[in-house]
Amino acid sequence: MEEGSLRKTQKEELFMLKIFDKFCKEKKIKYSLGFGTLLGAVRHQGFIPWDDDIDLIMTGEEYEKLLFLSEDLPKEIKIKTIQNSNFTEPMVCMAKFFRRFDKDDKESPPFIDIFVFRKISSNKIIQNLEKVIHFFIRYSGGLQNDTTIFKSFSPVKRRILLKIIYIPRWILNKINFDNNMKRISNKFLNNPAQKNFCMYWSSFLVLSPKEIYPLKKLKFEGSFFPVLRNYHKFLKVTYGDYMKLPPKSERVPHH
Repeated sequence: MEEGSLRKTQKEELFMLKIFDKFCKEKKIKYSLGFGTLLGAVRHQGFIPWDDDIDLIMTGEEYEKLLFLSEDLPKEIKIKTIQNSNFTEPMVCMAKFFRRFDKDDKESPPFIDIFVFRKISSNKIIQNLEKVIHFFIRYSGGLQNDTTIFKSFSPVKRRILLKIIYIPRWILNKINFDNNMKRISNKFLNNPAQKNFCMYWSSFLVLSPKEIYPLKKLKFEGSFFPVLRNYHKFLKVTYGDYMKLPPKSERVPHH
């Protein structure tokens, strides 16, 4: 994506974010900047220069409010959710906001991703079990497509390793795991019996209510938006040394 085109996309997404922020204030829906957008607010006070989307996060309770009130959303944006779409990451991204649609009503960038915290048990054994499941989901398929990892292996060894790596994913496919996890995710988004929240992405993160609320405000592209109370922990677990810039070869848009 060319620099001028990227900045145009960022400006459109900022416009969408402001519409969404106004809607949430009116409806008393709590959300936070998340992932690359949160990192951009902390490190750049705006978009990461090469980022091409906006990430938001909220708890299951707030997500349910959003779904209930989604018909009141301004006409400028349209929502697609895990409930009415075939998302490939049922335990991660729960909804997307779009502005543009083609003649077949198919969405196109720019867009905003909504990620939702699920309730999780405080039991460490259960948390570790979820971490194992998360690893299988995130990496069993991804490693197969990352050919750079296996460059040093002979073709025969490469085929054997790929087959071994695929075993967990094959098992999950056999038990229809992705669809079952959609149902489980919906059931436990806002389970009152559990107090802590978890988030899956490149890492497995658990936060207490006190680490989420009360929300703070950070400057992003000249305006202030809500962020997690302990946004440092979120970024540390997700990115490590998040104030350090990545190598130049990695400073590219993802969409």
